[in-house]
Amino acid sequence: MCISMLFRWVRPMTLAQATYTTLTKPFSLNNAYANGNKGRFPTKKYKAWKIAVGWEFKSQLKAKVIGRYKLIIRVNEHVTKADIDNLIKGFADVLVTIGATEDDSIMRGVDIEYEDRENTIIWIESRT
Repeated sequence: MCISMLFRWVRPMTLAQATYTTLTKPFSLNNAYANGNKGRFPTKKYKAWKIAVGWEFKSQLKAKVIGRYKLIIRVNEHVTKADIDNLIKGFADVLVTIGATEDDSIMRGVDIEYEDRENTIIWIESRT
């Protein structure tokens, strides 16, 4: 059997266009915003977290992912007890802020899991 025949039976794997890692504890959306006289606003802790993670990710930025995309996130299960779905927005916002993605409104999916690992890792897959 030739190689090309073999690969017809294997589902092609999409390679991540970008990878980011951080040792910083993920920020839960539950603590990201507060209420004030003029409505909801980001808390000082959330702003500080976005700056810290933003600098980490900016140093790893190689190219911007243009168009629709999917995030794959693996979170260190030993650093937070937050509901896993509350961790997505912070990472998506940071990726937009540093210019890794255009806008989180064009994100087409998220795959997020807790894992026994020392860091948090994010892959961005193009969906265009």
